[in-house]
Amino acid sequence: MEPKVETAETFLTAQQIDVVLTEDQDMEALVATGFARAIDKRDSVPPEVTRAFQNPSDTAFLEGDSLHVAFADEAIQWIVAEGRARSLYYVRESEPGPVETWALNYLLGKRLRLNFRGDTLVQVTASGGHRGVYDNEIVEVGGPRRVPSEPIPLSGPRESAAAGTQPRRARGRTKVR
Repeated sequence: MEPKVETAETFLTAQQIDVVLTEDQDMEALVATGFARAIDKRDSVPPEVTRAFQNPSDTAFLEGDSLHVAFADEAIQWIVAEGRARSLYYVRESEPGPVETWALNYLLGKRLRLNFRGDTLVQVTASGGHRGVYDNEIVEVGGPRRVPSEPIPLSGPRESAAAGTQPRRARGRTKVR
């Protein structure tokens, strides 16, 4: 059975996971070795986004032969993925709405270092044969654009009756062709 560490935000698997604690029993670091993979569960990427990029992964992930995660005040300070490291994440580049611009960032390298400030990724450094793909697409999210309808003016008997007048009836016969 493969060890797993799960928090409200992240799911981590590897062949071995070591947890380093401070004297106060706070988490100082995680070291995951052997096909280490971290998935960010906070991502809520609409299915239309992954289809737009023709990508089978609907979650952001970071993988490597090992992952080293350092914490400061219970927040991730940095993560280093080493050995066949790769990272994939999506980011919305526009305001939320029926049509949004999304970007996909996929990065490969022998070593990837991700630096964080609070919950925000501030820098990624790749080394050792690194390459990457960055693409952005305009995506219709939540179906087609909807425009509020305009009121249709009423004409005929209902409008006349509402105005206090009686509708007029035609005299004689009406021919229908």
